[in-house]
Amino acid sequence: MNIPLRCLRTIFLVLTLSSAVVAASDGEVMCRQQLKTSNNCYRLYRPPGPARGLVVMLPYYGSDANEFSSAGLPGLLAKKSVATIVVSASGYLVDDDLVTLKALIGEVVQELNIPAGRLVVGGISAGGTGAVRYSEYCNSGHCDEHSRPVAIFSVDAPLDFESWWNRQELNLRRGNPKSALEESQAILDALHWAMGGSPNQVRQTYRSRSPFLASEKDGGNAQLLKNIPIRLYTEPDVVWWIENYGCRLALAITSTRQHEGPTDHYKRQGIQATRETQSAFLDNR
Repeated sequence: MNIPLRCLRTIFLVLTLSSAVVAASDGEVMCRQQLKTSNNCYRLYRPPGPARGLVVMLPYYGSDANEFSSAGLPGLLAKKSVATIVVSASGYLVDDDLVTLKALIGEVVQELNIPAGRLVVGGISAGGTGAVRYSEYCNSGHCDEHSRPVAIFSVDAPLDFESWWNRQELNLRRGNPKSALEESQAILDALHWAMGGSPNQVRQTYRSRSPFLASEKDGGNAQLLKNIPIRLYTEPDVVWWIENYGCRLALAITSTRQHEGPTDHYKRQGIQATRETQSAFLDNR
């Protein structure tokens, strides 16, 4: 099994560990101003010797290439002769972000002479969206074997843009002051800017850019991922959503015992949850 694929199994169990695991040789943040998107910077963490693989980390929106600088993951990967790059944040709602990401990955792959088939891409929130979209972009014929990921992972990422729009509209109509109304409006504004309108107005744009569409028989672009290992993490704490967002999740309430996430389960059992218990995941392997 390839080095990046083995790393994928433990990648988020160690993401927030202390960097004391082992020191990776990290450089300064590099920016490519000729690339006009916000994700045009990266920070590279090198292993002591030649790199046998590369993991690309995409942080949440509003972050930068210094995100994860205190995490244990780059050091752990360095012990396995795997390099890490952290790319500055973007929303990954437009294809220009993917073009930039491909250029940065290609630059690092060439610099470190990364073998083909040794690239893993993953991220958190908008970064997770970017990881899935980038894999679909590559699997659509836009990448060579050196810049195409062989596995991806994503944490709490919006993947169905149509459903995302509809949930924000519903939240605004309900008008519960506890339900992050400003955030919902900001998401709608971002989607309207990037897509040119609502899913009903520009259906084909949502069809071409959304990583997944539940309303499509084949899942939309998700069909492009059928041959790649994927790990998706989420935090399905139903009680937290109800208490903090005022959601009326009748179905979720009635099935909490069957579907509650590790965090709320351990909390109700009086157990101190650890990072190993706080991520629920789906794995297509």
